[in-house]
Amino acid sequence: MNYLKKMIQNDKSKLIFLFGFYFLVPFLIYLGTILSGNVFVSGDGVGFFGFKIYFNQSIMQGQFPFWNPYLSNGIPFAMDQSFGQLYPISILISWLPLDFFILVYYSLHMAIAGFFMNLFMRELKCDKKISFVIGLIYILSIHMGGYRKNHMGIISTVVWIPVIFYFIQRYIHTKRVKFLVFSGIAMALQFLAGFIQCAFYTDIIVGIYLLYFMIQDKLGIKRIIKDGLVWGSTYIGLVCIQLVPMLFMMSCYESLGTIDTPFEFFKGWSISFRKLLMTIFPTVFGPDYSMPYGHLYSSEIDIELFLGTAIILLVVCGIIILHKHSFVKIGLLLMIGIYIYAANAHIPYLSEILYRIPLLGGFRVPSRILPLFIFIEFSILGLVLQYFKETAKKTQLLSYAVIGTICFTIIACLCYIFISNGIFSSNLSEFYKGGRIFVGPIVICIIICIGIYLYSKYETQKIFTIFLGVLVSVTLFQTFPYYHMYATVSSKEYMMDDSKKALKELIGVGNIWYASEKQQAYFTSEIGFNKGAVLEMPSLNSYVSLNNPTMYRLFNNNAIPQLNFSGLYTWFPAARANVRAQNGTLSMLGVNVIADQENVIDELGTSYTMGMEKNTIFEQEILQVPNLEGQLFVFSNPVEVKKNTFYKVAFDAEANKAPGSVYFDLCGENYDRGAQDVNIYIKEGKHHYENYVFTEDSDEGANIVARIVGTPIADINITNLKFIEMETIPYTGIYEKIYEGNGTVYYRNNNAKDLLYFTENVINVQDRGKIYNDVYKLDFINNSYIEGYDDKEGLDLGEIKIIDQGINSIKAQVECSEEGFLNFSQNYYPEWKAFIDGVETKIYIVNGSIQGISVPEGSHIVEFKFVPTSFYIGGSITLVVLIIIIVISIYKTKKHRV
Repeated sequence: MNYLKKMIQNDKSKLIFLFGFYFLVPFLIYLGTILSGNVFVSGDGVGFFGFKIYFNQSIMQGQFPFWNPYLSNGIPFAMDQSFGQLYPISILISWLPLDFFILVYYSLHMAIAGFFMNLFMRELKCDKKISFVIGLIYILSIHMGGYRKNHMGIISTVVWIPVIFYFIQRYIHTKRVKFLVFSGIAMALQFLAGFIQCAFYTDIIVGIYLLYFMIQDKLGIKRIIKDGLVWGSTYIGLVCIQLVPMLFMMSCYESLGTIDTPFEFFKGWSISFRKLLMTIFPTVFGPDYSMPYGHLYSSEIDIELFLGTAIILLVVCGIIILHKHSFVKIGLLLMIGIYIYAANAHIPYLSEILYRIPLLGGFRVPSRILPLFIFIEFSILGLVLQYFKETAKKTQLLSYAVIGTICFTIIACLCYIFISNGIFSSNLSEFYKGGRIFVGPIVICIIICIGIYLYSKYETQKIFTIFLGVLVSVTLFQTFPYYHMYATVSSKEYMMDDSKKALKELIGVGNIWYASEKQQAYFTSEIGFNKGAVLEMPSLNSYVSLNNPTMYRLFNNNAIPQLNFSGLYTWFPAARANVRAQNGTLSMLGVNVIADQENVIDELGTSYTMGMEKNTIFEQEILQVPNLEGQLFVFSNPVEVKKNTFYKVAFDAEANKAPGSVYFDLCGENYDRGAQDVNIYIKEGKHHYENYVFTEDSDEGANIVARIVGTPIADINITNLKFIEMETIPYTGIYEKIYEGNGTVYYRNNNAKDLLYFTENVINVQDRGKIYNDVYKLDFINNSYIEGYDDKEGLDLGEIKIIDQGINSIKAQVECSEEGFLNFSQNYYPEWKAFIDGVETKIYIVNGSIQGISVPEGSHIVEFKFVPTSFYIGGSITLVVLIIIIVISIYKTKKHRV
C-alpha cells in the first residue's frame, strides 16, 4: 500500500495515471457496444477501418501492401496518405481483434488529446484542477465524438493539435530548439494520421502562432530563420516517406487527365455566420441542426460548434477581461481568421481569392478548419478559470457573466419573436412553442453566475472545486447527448460469412462491378465502403479520395474528373450505357460479375456494338459560337432518336485560342442522362472532331433535342456539323444471370478477360485521348490500342500459366509460337516493372487504362512487379532525418550528463 502511494506521488506515475484516465473514459463509454458484437462507426468509418484491416492482413500474410488490387481495378495503396497506412499507432495495435482495435484506436487518440490538452493548459500557467477539467471536457466535446466518429481520419488528425501546441508553447517559454523538434515530430504524426486537410490547416495556424511569439520575444531574424528551418526540416523530413510517393502519385494522375478542384466544390459546406447562434442555443434552428432550412453552404460541422452554454459564456467574458493577455490576443485573432475562412462562401470575393491560393484551393468543406477554433476556445476557458481563481477582482467576472446572461436572454427573445412567428421558417413555429429550447441554456447561465458569486464571496478551494464540478456537469448535461450519438454496424461486416463466400466464388478470379447510377447500391453491398479489400473481392468500385482518372474517362465519354473527389467510383452515372455499349471495356478490365439493382441489363443479356454510318439525322453548314466570356451558350436542334442506338456527332471547328470545352448531349422532357453528355475539348486552330453517344432507353417519339452547350471564352467557328445514326448490332447472351438475392441480380460477363491475356492485334493511336473519345467503336476484346507502337496484326495468342500471384506482383509462364502481346488488366501505374526471364522490358499503357508488354516467341517466365521507387526515396530521406535526430539526441544527452 505504501509502495502504491509513493508511486502515485511520483511525477512520472502521475502522468501515466492521467493518461490512463483519459484513455479509460471513452473506453468504458463504448465498451458495451463492442461487447454486444457491434462497432460504434458506420459509413465512412467502416471504410476508414477497412483500410487498416487490409494493411494488417497483408502484413500478417508477409506482404507489404504497396498496391491494392481489390479497389478500382488496382490502386497504389502505400502512396496515398489518406489511407493512413504508415501511421505508427495503427501499426502498433494492429495485432488486436477488429472490434477492440477500433475501441483502443479511438480511446488512445482521446487519451492523447486529453493528456496534451492538460499539459498545454499547465504550460499556460493553469493549475492542475483546471487543466484536468479542460482536458476532460475537451475529449468529451461533440467534435471528438458524435457522428464525427464516422470520420475517424479527421478525429485521429485533430487530436494532435494540443500536442503540437504544447511543444510550441514549451519552446516559447524555454527557447530550447528541442521542443521545436518534438513539435515537428508531432506534426509528422498528424500528417501520417490520414487527413491531410486538417493537418495543413494546423500547419498554417501553428506557423502563425509561432511566428507571432518569436517576433514578440524579439528573437531576431537570424534566430527565427535558424529555428524555423530546424522545425520545418524535422517535419518535412519525417513525412517524406509518405509525402514523396503521394506527390508522385498526384503528378501521375494529373498526367493521365485530371482537372483542378472546381470552385463550387471548394466552397461547398462553408459555414454560415448565423451558426454562431448555435454556440449558445444548439437547436436554435430546429432539431435538424446540421442543415437548418436546407441552407446552401451550411456545414455538417454545425452542432460541433456547441461546447456548452456555460463555456461560451465564460469564454466571451474571458476575451473581454483578458484581452491584453498575449495568448488571448493572438488566439482571438486566429479565431476570427479561422471562422472567416470557414465561412468564406458568405463573404463577397473572399472565396475567389482563397480558391486561387495554391494547395488551399484544392480542398472542400472549409469548415474542417473549425477544430482549431474549438481548441483555442477551450484554451481561453482555462485561462479565464485560472484568472477567476487567482484575481482579487472576482466581482469583475461576475459582472460580465451577468451582463452576458442578460444578452443571451435578449438574443433568445429575439429568436423566439422572429422564428416562432414563421418569419424565417414556418416549420419551426411548432418547435419553438413555449420557448423551451431557450430555457435550459439561460438557466445554466444563471447557475454559473450563482457559482461565480459564491466563490467571489467566500473564496475557498472547496467552493472553487464544486464550481468546477458544476461547470463539468452542466456542460456534459448539454453536450453528452450529442457526443454519444452514433450508428453501429456489426463487426461481422468485415468478416467472411456464407453469403460473402458464395459471392466470392461467383466472382472467381475477375472483378465484380456494381453497375449502379446511385451510390447507395455500392454502399449497402457486401463490398461497400471498401470492404472488398478486406474480403479480397476485387472490384471496379471504391470509396477513396484520390482516384486514377483513366477508368472514369473510359466510362464517361472522356469526361475528365477532378483529382480529389471521394466517391468517384462509388457510382457510375452512365452505368446503363456502360453495360450495353461497352462490353469490350468491361471485358478487358476483367469484369467477370456484374451486380445489377437497377435493371441496367435486359432480360436477354444484350450488348451492342457499332457498325458503319447509316443515316444523317440533321446537318448544319455553319454555326457561330461567340465569345461569351464564360457565360452559357446553347445551340439546340430537334431530333428523333431510337432506343439503344449509336449516334455520331461530327464537325470542324476553328478558334484563335483554346476556348474551353463544350459538350454535346441529347435531352428531352423526360430524357436527360449523363450517358448522352459528350465532352469535346476544343483546341486552338482548325481541327476535326468526332464523338459518339448511345441512347439507352430513350423515349421514342418524344420531343428530344440535340444540343451543343458551352461557356466559351473565345469565338468558335463550327462548320459541317452532322448528327448521324450508326449501324447498331445487338448480341444476346453476353450477360448470363447466375444469382438473385436481396434486390440484386448477378450476371456473368461471358467475354471477361483473365488477369493476364494475349491480344490478337496491336493498333497504334496518335493520341491516347482519342481512345476515350472512341470507346464505343473500339474493339478492346481483340485489340490493344497503344500510343506510339507499330501496328501488328494476327499476333500469337499463346498460353499462360500463372505460377505465383501476390498483391504486389504476378508471375506466369507463357509460351508463344511467334511474337505476342501480353496484357495485364490491372490499372497502369508508372512504378510497375515487367520482366521477361529476369530482364526488364518496357510496359505500355494499353487501351488508355491497363498495361501490356511485347513477348518474343518461345517459352518465357514473365513477371509484373510493383516497385515503388518514390516510396523508397521518400523512406530513405525520412530514415536519414530520423537517424540525425536520434544521434543528436544521444549526443546532447551525454553532453548534459557530463
